[in-house]
Amino acid sequence: MPLERELKLSSPEGYVPSRAELDHALGGLLIGGAQVEVETGSILRHQDTYFDTPDGTLATHGLTLRQRARNAGSTVTLKADALPDGAGEEPAAGLFERIELDVLHGGPVPPWPSEIAAALAARLPAGALSAVRPTVVLEVVRITHRLVGAATTVGRRTRLDEPATSARESVAPNEVLLVELSFDEVTCRQPPSHAADPHGQASEVRFHEVELEAGPDVGVRSLETVAEALATLLPLTPSNVSKAERARALLAAFM
Repeated sequence: MPLERELKLSSPEGYVPSRAELDHALGGLLIGGAQVEVETGSILRHQDTYFDTPDGTLATHGLTLRQRARNAGSTVTLKADALPDGAGEEPAAGLFERIELDVLHGGPVPPWPSEIAAALAARLPAGALSAVRPTVVLEVVRITHRLVGAATTVGRRTRLDEPATSARESVAPNEVLLVELSFDEVTCRQPPSHAADPHGQASEVRFHEVELEAGPDVGVRSLETVAEALATLLPLTPSNVSKAERARALLAAFM
């Protein structure tokens, strides 16, 4: 499975800089010898449903299971924690390194796609998969800018069965994707079976997050360089919890 490397930052104000501000702060940075250029942003909307067992077996085994629905269809994703660079070293604040399996899947789950089911069965105790249930639902509005640099050959992040609507789907022939910068507005709620508080009111919580996802061969230090430049535009705090973990913690008072 491909390796995903990203830096997660909490954005308490939810401010999204303009293209001109991003150009001023990030344009001209050097990453791997390439000068950064900020591309025009795109807006994506999707609904993410996360799954685990009632006792958190997947989380205990370093696994994240998600179904993402958007206009172009549905994708089931399994992520597994990967070892940080440098055995024995503390990972950078906010750094997530995970191997990732994406499978296009048009219907409800379960049943799970065969590739996902096999990967889970290999990593979980016997019988755990049958106990998996939805735990939280996230509605995400994502503004994405690709940070690209000049290259003599095309560099492209490849993922198994990646949907064609991904912001990573194309890079100009003379450019290479360095970092994908995303500003996320996240509205989280409990799944339908748990969606009401004791007084019968639906419970929703909102938070904002910034993600920096590394392109091919882009290291942790390059992500930190971009984060430092971005922090001149808005308050940012490294976040060592995933979206699903943060959502579950925020919604715990309503469960």
